[in-house]
Amino acid sequence: MWNIDSDYLRKYGYLESSDGRSGSLISEDYFRQAVSKFQKLAGLPVTGRKDYGPVDIEIKFVNGHHGDNTPFDGSGQTLAHAYFPQYGSDAHFDDDEKWTINIADGTKESIHTTTTRAPVFWTTKAADVTILDICRNATIDAITRTDDGITYVFKGEYYYRLSNQGIDTGYPRKIEWDWGAIQGPIDSALTWPNGWTFIFKGSYYWKFHNLSLKYGPKNISEGFDGIPAHIDTAFVWSGNGKTYFVKGNKYWRYYGNKIDYGYPRDLQIWRGLPSNIDAAFQWKKGRTYFFSGDKYYRYNDQIFNVDAGGYPRDISTWWLGCPDKSQIVAYDRQKSMQVYVQINAESYYD
Repeated sequence: MWNIDSDYLRKYGYLESSDGRSGSLISEDYFRQAVSKFQKLAGLPVTGRKDYGPVDIEIKFVNGHHGDNTPFDGSGQTLAHAYFPQYGSDAHFDDDEKWTINIADGTKESIHTTTTRAPVFWTTKAADVTILDICRNATIDAITRTDDGITYVFKGEYYYRLSNQGIDTGYPRKIEWDWGAIQGPIDSALTWPNGWTFIFKGSYYWKFHNLSLKYGPKNISEGFDGIPAHIDTAFVWSGNGKTYFVKGNKYWRYYGNKIDYGYPRDLQIWRGLPSNIDAAFQWKKGRTYFFSGDKYYRYNDQIFNVDAGGYPRDISTWWLGCPDKSQIVAYDRQKSMQVYVQINAESYYD
């Protein structure tokens, strides 16, 4: 609800500024006309009355320190903040930002809030941020580090190239575009110390060197005798340099083109790991990482257990460079607010 006074109406041009002859005196009819003009422009019922009751939400455009112990920081970074009803229902927006308004005809214009004559109803500036779907659901199908030192993550139909900062620009890309026409999702990706990378899907596998396809598809039974189809993951364990295949709660140790005696075994032998493993691989410094759900675990080969120091950790922030969950929630709330300023210049001057 709106509660406007003569200062507001003068500031935005609904009332003429006072002069030395009339001072602040205005007639009741003149004031009612000014309020009616404001209401018409704002899309409110035109009554000529200035007070519709208590204000539900007070919206302010301010900058720097503005009296709530949460100063704004200039252009960029924090855009706005608001308070729950029990704390006043204020919504404050940083006046140092560049804001736009949606005009009634669908066009957009830049505004400066101290000079616009339009009433503002509800507002935010949508941040120039793209949050990928994988950041909201960071479960993955596979991960591997190829011979050229590049780390790739696979999820659904897509794959992502990672850098030290997270997902590289230009990704995700469809797996079939760059990985031998393989259509995702895949089951696992495995890179051996000799540089060969293998992609597993269903009953088949493909052999690559980096992104260069060498052959495939071939039946898993032809190249990895005894290994089941539809595996969950495959990795080379740094503890002994042997290859391990995981499916469900079982795992197979593979060396010298055959399964080692006594396998498969129960996955619970690997202390500290969850019962389901989605992906695993050996990364820098020979350490083995396991991925389950939206978490990952770093394994300590010396003590044969998950490393201490805060594991499991979030895949999204530590590997993909995504905002943390609280930042994504805050962004979604911010994005859900829109600037709705109804401007009809033609009717305004009627």
